[in-house]
Amino acid sequence: ERVRLLAKDGGAPAALAFAALHPERVQAGVLISPRPPRARLPGVQLIDGWIRLGAQHPSAIVAIYALLRRKAGVRLTETLIRRLFGGHSADAALIEDPVWRHAAVAELLTCGARTADGLAAEQTAYPRWRPPPLAGPAPWTVVTGGSDPLWAAAAQEDPWRGLPGLRHVRIAEAGRF
Repeated sequence: ERVRLLAKDGGAPAALAFAALHPERVQAGVLISPRPPRARLPGVQLIDGWIRLGAQHPSAIVAIYALLRRKAGVRLTETLIRRLFGGHSADAALIEDPVWRHAAVAELLTCGARTADGLAAEQTAYPRWRPPPLAGPAPWTVVTGGSDPLWAAAAQEDPWRGLPGLRHVRIAEAGRF
């Protein structure tokens, strides 16, 4: 009947949509490394370019995901993960864990298995998305890593500031994962 919500990365919109629809059921919410919509990513040009491409040309993202799934395969996807997120020692160690890496690669490669319409809609909508207004007193916590390249730009515009009882927890020595 009552839940505590926990969401990571791009799962934040789904958790907040549930909280907006069922405020009486939510005791508290935690968002771990939520991907900030519209955030520019200084210093991470590949990710920033990917996000902008998805917003401006969602059909191109659909084609790139399909290409990754069919042609790039596991080895190239592992290389991309290492290049994008291996700059932090804790993230680099996690990436080298074969069980974690296999799960992360599988998740990325299955993104291209979605329907083209759904993936295009998601890529187009997320940069404009904002957390919905939430009724109810359930407090929310946003946890981020001090070296998370996807969170670096969030200081300029905090999309989570309207969440009830908001508390930011920034772990200075943590990375993305």
